[in-house]
Amino acid sequence: MPSFLFLLIGLLLAGSALADERPELVVTRIFIGAASEIDDDFLENGGRDLAMKESERLVELLQALPQYRVHDSFFAEPSTELGSLDAAGDRVYVRGVVTRADVDRRKYFGDLELWQFTIGLNLEFFDIRSGQVYYNRGIVSRVPVETATEIDRAYRRERFAEAFRAGLDHLVMQCGKDYQPALLQTRVLQASAPDRVFVEGGADKGLRAGQVLQGAQGEERWLLKVLQVESAFSRLEVLASSKGSAPPAGLMLGLPGANRSAGGSGPSLAVSGVMTVDPEALDPAFDLDNATLGQWLHDGLAEQSGLDLLPPLLADAGGEAGELASAFFDAQAAFSTYGDVRQDEIIGSRPLPDRLARGVVTHALNRRSERLGFVANELVLGLTLEVYDRRSREVLATVSVEQSRLEKQNDSYRQADLLGAWRDLCRTALREGAKRLAAELPPAQRETSILVENGPWTADPGDLGAGRQLALYRPEEVIRDASGKDIGSWLRRYAVARTVASARGLELELLVDDGTAPRAGDVIRYSPRAGNRPLARLVSLEVGGPKVREGYAPNADMLQAWLQTELLASGLFRMLPPESQQAAFDAADVRLAGGEFELGHTDEVLNASFPDEQVRIRARLGLARVTTETGDFRNRLTFSTGLELSFEDAAGAPLQWLTGKEADRLRAVYNLEATQELDRGRIVQGVRPEEYDTQLDLCAQQACRALVEKLKQEAGKLP
Repeated sequence: MPSFLFLLIGLLLAGSALADERPELVVTRIFIGAASEIDDDFLENGGRDLAMKESERLVELLQALPQYRVHDSFFAEPSTELGSLDAAGDRVYVRGVVTRADVDRRKYFGDLELWQFTIGLNLEFFDIRSGQVYYNRGIVSRVPVETATEIDRAYRRERFAEAFRAGLDHLVMQCGKDYQPALLQTRVLQASAPDRVFVEGGADKGLRAGQVLQGAQGEERWLLKVLQVESAFSRLEVLASSKGSAPPAGLMLGLPGANRSAGGSGPSLAVSGVMTVDPEALDPAFDLDNATLGQWLHDGLAEQSGLDLLPPLLADAGGEAGELASAFFDAQAAFSTYGDVRQDEIIGSRPLPDRLARGVVTHALNRRSERLGFVANELVLGLTLEVYDRRSREVLATVSVEQSRLEKQNDSYRQADLLGAWRDLCRTALREGAKRLAAELPPAQRETSILVENGPWTADPGDLGAGRQLALYRPEEVIRDASGKDIGSWLRRYAVARTVASARGLELELLVDDGTAPRAGDVIRYSPRAGNRPLARLVSLEVGGPKVREGYAPNADMLQAWLQTELLASGLFRMLPPESQQAAFDAADVRLAGGEFELGHTDEVLNASFPDEQVRIRARLGLARVTTETGDFRNRLTFSTGLELSFEDAAGAPLQWLTGKEADRLRAVYNLEATQELDRGRIVQGVRPEEYDTQLDLCAQQACRALVEKLKQEAGKLP
């Protein structure tokens, strides 16, 4: 049957759909991570039997909630006929993700043990085309069992299943309270062509690109897809019309289930992953896969309002995409095979994110000390999180998070207990970091006009700068509201260009275009930055010299992550990723250029032209010293570290900056040394000589902060 007939059949149902404001929910399935966080006892038959059983029960739990209209399970009874996503109206899809399934054993008195079975579970409500997140909530569910004998595998599986059921019950109840979507409605203002149907309202009304709206007037029905969202209006395209006519002005259009608790009007964001700087240097009990950490960062960001979040790009420690990374694509594939949705409507429709978020685990330390009657394990986790612009790789925001947790241990406790403690600490730290990172993100978008004189160029408004990749737009059609008032012009995107510094301003070098020649009055849209401050890159960080403790060799990526955070937070620079980390950013681009994404947009990745740094920063850790003061009743340790920074231009020449006054110059080679002491005046207990390097690492982090603060004071205001 021709595809347009599917749409027309669906139109007969669309009118009645508008009368029911409840969204239609469709459950894909519950996915299970495949890493060390999943206990073997949970993974009988790969965990598929239990996941499928709970997926079917998820449908039943959602059907019991009166605010939802839930489609019958596709995976229980696969459809034998392919239909159309549009014919079925706009749906909200639901998936579950199991990110951990582990058991914690603690021995108390005699032979008595406490076994705690833990399941980490998330539910996400999303759009099947783009993956845009509407709502995401997670839970850690635990079932304790006291026993004096060994528990067999069958019993362990039953307890995991019990924790799974309890967690899912609670999570669905929470979703029913928090996520209560209603009918979104808007009005047609004018329609000059099938792909130029303009409606009132934009992002503030809840409209998003890719949504499908329905309308009815008498016996005529329409289905329209949102293509472009502005502040006061949006542009839609007619997908189907029962009589072939254009939708008239004043026609009311609706979309059930459109409003969300997650999502905003700003640039789209996706998590590219979380990496550990040196897995061999982590605490042996820290056993977490990179893909799981990335999923927890995604979940934390999904809980923040104002973010337009897309599915994560995740890889495991070996760089391979695992089940967590492919969960969204698998959901698309399943519904194009077994569901009532055509493959060409889903596969390859995933939009490219505007921004990418990534994280680095800088340290995971166990500060172990002996105390009266027990051993204290102070678990200390350090994270650096950042968001960068996909087109330029410029870092937009970064935060550092450190959290700790105390685990006591004696003859009654076992070292294996730390496995679950590290997982709890990582999840809470990533959620806290995600909250802070979302608050640091700069404003979404600004505009400026193009000038044409011997080629296109623009005057820099002060927060644009050279080396930016951005889109060019041509004002086309004036849009008027119901009263006839001019509410703006439709801007047609026709090129992607790069800004190049010149004597008259910023030249616009076209990278991709549709043949339209730029002209005066065209518009540039860009994300604002920290003014015209220099675009800098940390190109090297060396450790060495006579003042460095023999054998001390800190991880360079860890130090760079700390220094990068402080440099960006200082406001002195706009920052590109450190030179040593380019491979991680290249790996994200490889995923973006894959077949899951819209073909019309992958040329942005394949033809990407990243800006060059204006300032090259070199760092050297030239001091790392431990001094000991021994007394009759105590030992005092002092840890000291020192850093040195030097600055070059892009060609490697010593750099000079003006600081606001013509005569006031920063000296050509700028060297600073800062020393930060740890534990001065404190009694240090339980710090063994083999742990000195760990303490020096933390001291170096303090030196990064002190050095950049001193740089700010001496540099003055950069132009």
